[in-house]
Amino acid sequence: MVEIEAEGVYSSQRPCSTDFLYTQGVARNISDRELEEASLQGQQESARRIGAHAGQIRSAYRQLQQQIKVRQRQEAEAESIQKIRDAIWRISKAEQIDDVLCTIHDSLRGLDIDFYGISINHVDKSRSIVRHYSFAGDEGGWTVSQDRVVIERVSNLVQADGPTYHVDLHREDLWEEHDKIESGWGPPIRSVIDVPFEAGTFAVNSRSPEAFSERDQQFLVKMAVVLQEGFRHMSDLQDVQ
Repeated sequence: MVEIEAEGVYSSQRPCSTDFLYTQGVARNISDRELEEASLQGQQESARRIGAHAGQIRSAYRQLQQQIKVRQRQEAEAESIQKIRDAIWRISKAEQIDDVLCTIHDSLRGLDIDFYGISINHVDKSRSIVRHYSFAGDEGGWTVSQDRVVIERVSNLVQADGPTYHVDLHREDLWEEHDKIESGWGPPIRSVIDVPFEAGTFAVNSRSPEAFSERDQQFLVKMAVVLQEGFRHMSDLQDVQ
């Protein structure tokens, strides 16, 4: 293909047909250029398609990795629940609750849940007391409270529809419990979650704010259900004894 650029030459400065002398111009062969442009466009389109396909592959890979991660977490949670249940059914006396709390502690660590201490708050309505069992590191112990405010507070938590989660006690302390919690556990305690079950609450705290994800909270609810099985088991043992 030939490209032509041409112009007329006239004898006067104002072109008119009577003053026309001749035409001058340049003819260029543009076939090679068109081929180069077409080739470049083809390469660009191929690169675009390859890029789009690579993006789809990366997206599918990320989804697969996420599915694997979720499945691994589900399997780890199921294994943890079974270990806790086994520890509960090995209990033959109340003092062995240590073994259950130790198993819970190890399970939470195994799931990479960001926590510091765990506790069980058991409401004994017949005696109007709350028994607190606190466990941090590898040590635990029972304390008993007859404080009416504490009893009412824990009773309200038990009656809640779901977990009560304080995401950061340093920012918001609605029940003015921050100082008391830190006096028992040592500062700083930033977040606390209480999960109710029939006999009390299962509480977990952390030195980090907003420590517990939605997935963590769901697992703690499952754990509280198993703890309720434990308290029923201990009650049955006491009836037998």
